Amino acid sequence: IYVTSLQADASANTLNRTDAMGHQQSWRYDVSGKVTSQAIKLAGETKQTLLEHISWSAASQVLEEKTSNGVTTAYGYEPETQWLSTLAAQRADNTVLQSLVYGYDNTGNVTSITDNLVATRYYQNQVTDGQKEFSYDALYQLLEATGRENAGNKIIPYSSLPAALTPIPTDNSQYVNYTRTWIWDDSGNLQSLAHTGAGNYTRT
Repeated sequence: IYVTSLQADASANTLNRTDAMGHQQSWRYDVSGKVTSQAIKLAGETKQTLLEHISWSAASQVLEEKTSNGVTTAYGYEPETQWLSTLAAQRADNTVLQSLVYGYDNTGNVTSITDNLVATRYYQNQVTDGQKEFSYDALYQLLEATGRENAGNKIIPYSSLPAALTPIPTDNSQYVNYTRTWIWDDSGNLQSLAHTGAGNYTRT
């Protein structure tokens, strides 16, 4: 017989869970019943905090969360729609790990993602940055996506013979722009996908 035991608070929120192996998980909540922290204790080991703290907005959106490795992630939302507008993560020493800005159309489709940590680069007469853009048709089907990719992302034609020469890897700092397009039939079935960038291809 394998037994898992649970301990809950007066609101039926699980506070502690111990499985048949003796591993324990624990959670803490705010007054509205939302998780604010989480920890785990493996059998025979010391307790480890996984999630130090989560703060919530009045609209039940996560505003900030801090994990045990010292990384804090902050979330921003558009006031009227509550769609995610910004996401930023940084270490305890204030080193920024991620900084994203999201744009939407009137129906909530993501139309742009800007990565503020991506530096502007120049290669092969092209300028690349951290901007990604997306467009849709009247049925909200994705039609086009643009962004950047490593210049070495090229499709190598298939051959049953071994390659005579091994391609030299490109520098990771070499980027080019890409455009990817989708074509749909009247029933919403994908007909083709075309990619133009470091390597060009079409799939049907």
